[in-house]
Amino acid sequence: MWPILIRFGNFQFTTLSLFMILAVLVIAFVFWRKTKDEHYQEEEAFDAFLLAGVVGLLIGRVAYVLLQLPRWGLDIAKWFDVISYPGSILIATVVGAAWYLRRQAIKQKWDPFELLDFWVTAVAAGLSVVWLGLFFDGSYIGDPTRMPWGITFPGLFEKHHPVQLYLAAYFWLVFWYLSQVEYKYRTYAWYQGNRNTAQTGFITAMFAILVSLGGLVFSLVAPSYLVVFGVPLDELLAVVGMLFGAGLLFVRSGRSLRLGRSGRRV
Repeated sequence: MWPILIRFGNFQFTTLSLFMILAVLVIAFVFWRKTKDEHYQEEEAFDAFLLAGVVGLLIGRVAYVLLQLPRWGLDIAKWFDVISYPGSILIATVVGAAWYLRRQAIKQKWDPFELLDFWVTAVAAGLSVVWLGLFFDGSYIGDPTRMPWGITFPGLFEKHHPVQLYLAAYFWLVFWYLSQVEYKYRTYAWYQGNRNTAQTGFITAMFAILVSLGGLVFSLVAPSYLVVFGVPLDELLAVVGMLFGAGLLFVRSGRSLRLGRSGRRV
């Protein structure tokens, strides 16, 4: 592991910080390319992207601070000191940014799901870079293992699953899949429903399903990282994410439920 990249006296620049910067650049580039290809006004689309990122980071930080209240109490300096006390809840960051981006799309009279489709594809690529950075940082280590690909991390004596590498590879595959299916899903008869053309939102739904599925699978070889009052929430959130994705697929496909003998649709 190589957690510290540069050190000058009391100043240090971590490898994780470098990978976080790279992840932001990757997300920004992929999002920019997709909005440009679809002839969005570049400045307005990118402004919405930047604002969504800021809002997402603020929400992720607030969520992290709330989880740290039993330890930090009302020490407000720790709440705002992201250098000495870094931390953010990734799922809160992603959900918060997605919520704000959708809000801005509606305000600009864009197709909100089309914009979210572009954004989640970019985020998948960025998360691959983030998890690679977490590997070099030695954070989010998996459970002990005797498998030959297990790694002995600094400060530990037994091999552990390199879950960071698993997730880095998994998110890259998610990015590749979303990039490929973006040009195909409109031809899926089951998704078109009774419409002549398929609705946007397919990519967003698949992102939610695949990310949640990955979280559920890899939780088998990693400890719970999101614990509230002693209760692990990782698996619960993964199930909720998959249900959300499946529900979004159902709704965007134009299907509806029939209840009772009257055949009323909901």
